[in-house]
Amino acid sequence: MKKSTYLASISYDQSTKTMTVVFTDNAKIAYHGISARTYNAVAGAKSPGEKFTELVRDKYDFTILKQAA
Repeated sequence: MKKSTYLASISYDQSTKTMTVVFTDNAKIAYHGISARTYNAVAGAKSPGEKFTELVRDKYDFTILKQAA
């Protein structure tokens, strides 16, 4: 993933179709039902934060794993 001012890191579990996102404020959220194609689009984007907002944010169920610091 390219450097982002919004996303610190992302990871993907193909077996559960879950994308885990760590934000720059240290919040950690798991997004469910994400396709590998969507994950790859975010991970490979010139601006991962913008692509995440476009494709994932407010569009998938999620679980908050850690609140922002």
